[in-house]
Amino acid sequence: MEEERTRINTTQKWLLIGVAAFGDTLQAFLYGITTVLFPIPFVGQVIALLGWLFGSLLSSMLIVTFFVWFRVLGVSLFGSHKRVVAKIFAIVAETIPLPTGLFPFWTLVIIYQVRHIRAEDKKRNEEIRAREQREGQQRPSRRTMLRRNLSRAA
Repeated sequence: MEEERTRINTTQKWLLIGVAAFGDTLQAFLYGITTVLFPIPFVGQVIALLGWLFGSLLSSMLIVTFFVWFRVLGVSLFGSHKRVVAKIFAIVAETIPLPTGLFPFWTLVIIYQVRHIRAEDKKRNEEIRAREQREGQQRPSRRTMLRRNLSRAA
């Protein structure tokens, strides 16, 4: 008998989305600072370079964090082709040093991932329940089987 599966519960869902939103907020903040300070001679360019480096480092840390987190939850980060495309899009968009730092790519991708994974689990659980109902109608219960075995033994 298969067990029902819930790989991402409600608490984990909100923690994943919260970490992604926090990372996107930090990246937007770094992009904002570098954009405002860039026109200042020399200092602005150094700060812009540091902002870009820290933004890329933050994006890399988010990639590793979500990879490990999803593996701990028992989810393949690149499970279906739709999730692969979404994840690659976020990785590329977040590491490009353009105004893409203002957009919440990680948050959107994590929301998509969580919804997709929870939908997969729900579908699988419904299939398990339906299969168990069919088997329950076809097979006698344990109690009935035990009675039959006892009556045969007597």
